[in-house]
Amino acid sequence: MWSEFWSYADKLVDTGELILAGDFNQVSREGAARRWSRNKWQFLLNGLVTTSFGLSLDETALSWSPVSSDARLVPTFSDHHLAIADVRL
Repeated sequence: MWSEFWSYADKLVDTGELILAGDFNQVSREGAARRWSRNKWQFLLNGLVTTSFGLSLDETALSWSPVSSDARLVPTFSDHHLAIADVRL
């Protein structure tokens, strides 16, 4: 599944820069990207605990290196925190 996901993301990057954001349901996202993607993704949440049950499952990944970035989490009523990423283009 991850091979297909990163292959699809790579095809989207071929048409321009890409931001991926979501619940990946995987703790080793960076390792999966290194293994199956030909791009060098920049992961903004960097292993922050994104759930109320102590796991890092959510991510915002960029297909380029931004000038600067910052990410923070806001607890919500959900089992996943709200992730806010600021990216300077």
